[in-house]
Amino acid sequence: MLWQFPTANAVTPPRGPASALGLHRRLEGYRPTPLHRNEALARALGVGEVWLKDETSRLGTASFKILGASWAVCRALEARLSLPQLDVPGHPWERSPGALAEAASGVPGLTLVCATEGNHGLAVARMARLLRLKAEVFVSGQVPPHVEAALQAEGARVRRIPGGYDDAVLAAHASASALRLLISDMALTMEEQVPGWSIEGYATLFVEAEEQLAAAGGKPWASVFVPVGVGALAAAAVRHFGSGRAPTLVAVEPAGAACVLASLQRGELGSVEVEASSLRGLNCGRPSALAWAELSSGIGACVTVTDADAESARQTLQTLGIHTGPAGAASLAGAREAAASAPRPRFLEPASSLLLLVTEGVLS
Repeated sequence: MLWQFPTANAVTPPRGPASALGLHRRLEGYRPTPLHRNEALARALGVGEVWLKDETSRLGTASFKILGASWAVCRALEARLSLPQLDVPGHPWERSPGALAEAASGVPGLTLVCATEGNHGLAVARMARLLRLKAEVFVSGQVPPHVEAALQAEGARVRRIPGGYDDAVLAAHASASALRLLISDMALTMEEQVPGWSIEGYATLFVEAEEQLAAAGGKPWASVFVPVGVGALAAAAVRHFGSGRAPTLVAVEPAGAACVLASLQRGELGSVEVEASSLRGLNCGRPSALAWAELSSGIGACVTVTDADAESARQTLQTLGIHTGPAGAASLAGAREAAASAPRPRFLEPASSLLLLVTEGVLS
């Protein structure tokens, strides 16, 4: 179902691109992920243009998460090691990963800690391996064995916690210490810095997408569909595009874990009971506190999708050569749900252009 929300009356201008892009360009294998235009999807949705930002392969991993994890890890290490800050606005990142690894080697036993349903933990473990650090990843009892094996293949120690994702988050937070740097994109309070750095890191995705759209001669987007778990990626979208102006930012959530929708409806940050779902990574009961600060005024609409909706969208994307899981296909499922709504939303008018984020590939 689709719900629309008035954004704040005061227009919030977009923020400039974060210095994270400079870091990402220094990482081995960096290149912008593809932006595909698809006329068949545009006809099916009854709009002018549909664009797919394909994050199924990003910096050697299977999702966009490495963008936030890499920036958060580097900023957290700078702070822990008391290194000069090199993220001056308007200037590129100047510290190489190798230099950061050398500085970190002076603190024996330094470990990166996080909670995950899969992709965030894999991204943190990849950064730990790159920087020659240890990694410990907390997972819920619902995470399948092949994800645990993938984490171990990256060199991470895996800790299974009874319960769901939110329980793993609490366990990871409780384990943090001076030698155990918590790298989370989920903020339990407004005082946490690292989840804010994750949000900054995700800005690279939107900078790339707009540059690619301009190069292809596409129309400005009337709406951007963003899959939402704890809301960090959607918060990055709000920061990039601003609030109170086009495009309309549409949060797509599992029908059984619509924590952002529930919070918007009640007008304050809150939690929901989580139902089992195949949309692993989006099946979260509470938004990040830092993300909520952005989402509360920047989200223009929410749409909920079922497992069946996401599976149908996944199959469609597979026919287009984009291999993703149900969570990665959630944006297309959400756009279909919104297009079927009555009355039809203004951000899906016949001439509209929309951006769908395909956020992850398939973990083998």
